[in-house]
Amino acid sequence: MVTAVFAWMLLMGVAQTELTTAPAVESEPGVGEIEMTVGPDEELVFFPTYGYRDDDGWTINLHGWVYEMEADSTVRRLLLAALREALDVEDYAPGLRTFNERAALFLVDSERDEVVSIRVGEKVYTLLESGTDGHIRDRVHISDRRAKRLFKRQESPDRWLRYQAAGLPQDAPTVEGHVLLIEPEGISVISDIDDTIRRSNVGDIKKLLIGTFMMPFEPVAGMAELYQRWAEQGAVFHYVSESPWQLHRLLRDFLADHGFPKGTMHLRVVRLSPFDLEDLLADDDEEKAKTSRIERILRDFPKRRFILVGDDTQHDPEIYGRFARQYGDRIAKIYIRQVIEDDAGSSRMKAAFEDVPSGKIEFFTAPDQIKPLEWRSPTGPEGS
Repeated sequence: MVTAVFAWMLLMGVAQTELTTAPAVESEPGVGEIEMTVGPDEELVFFPTYGYRDDDGWTINLHGWVYEMEADSTVRRLLLAALREALDVEDYAPGLRTFNERAALFLVDSERDEVVSIRVGEKVYTLLESGTDGHIRDRVHISDRRAKRLFKRQESPDRWLRYQAAGLPQDAPTVEGHVLLIEPEGISVISDIDDTIRRSNVGDIKKLLIGTFMMPFEPVAGMAELYQRWAEQGAVFHYVSESPWQLHRLLRDFLADHGFPKGTMHLRVVRLSPFDLEDLLADDDEEKAKTSRIERILRDFPKRRFILVGDDTQHDPEIYGRFARQYGDRIAKIYIRQVIEDDAGSSRMKAAFEDVPSGKIEFFTAPDQIKPLEWRSPTGPEGS
């Protein structure tokens, strides 16, 4: 059991504080004005983010990660051995190749103090250096006029704006990022991933690890169709999860392969260390980290209304209940998928949703139980 928990540490990680950053430095493109310190042995990836309107245009959040794959390290060999033992890899021979590929995502060195420039249309921005976790978090500003011009040039009717890393070697593959520009008013869906739209078995550590490292990701039947209906009605999506950023590409492909609407992603930073077990297993840490990520979205869009979708395996009921009490009518609906409890009237659920209007909450085991919603205005849905 100790080994399994030690391996679980790799998957669930330790939450890091996301710092508020100053705006990036903007420059006109030109020789010598692009800064890029990412080396040939290092990897750069950008995560899907969002932008919001400000006084004279758009503020765009940017998030990237610089890391280096490491195949030979004593600590990594120990961590890999712990994972193999916890999962009884030899008992799942068909999943061995998948295990090696996915485990490698966690056996990396995050690179600090790296400088990255990006090109957004004709402009070049130099971002803040990567932190100790290898992550780059910054913001840039673009005018509304330029945003419209870029949408037209990029043929992007869905309001996703593309940008590229600038200054990489000519023979290096293009590194592209995507940012969704979201209007101040409308409907946003904040969705959990594990056991809400993906069958993960969060309540069983070993099954969770096996499903994550060795098996194809399995969707919860019907959830993609439900989300697509909401997307067709104009909703935008934010996927907020305790899954680590190392799984971003797998989760991105999972969403696309199974027909979920494209959305921004808000995952968890993992720091590989055998010394943080006590903090890692503290439920309060998970709850606070997820609360913080959701709160930032709510804060950036004070005029939008939100649909919150989660499940009962972790802290979604408690988190969503607090937001419903705090934000009132801005929280239009809450949906909780019942995985471990079949009693919507349990003492836990009563406490989680105390003082929340009962009509705002729906419990379900299958998405076809969810009542249709009709968007009667850009600011909120109504049940029908």
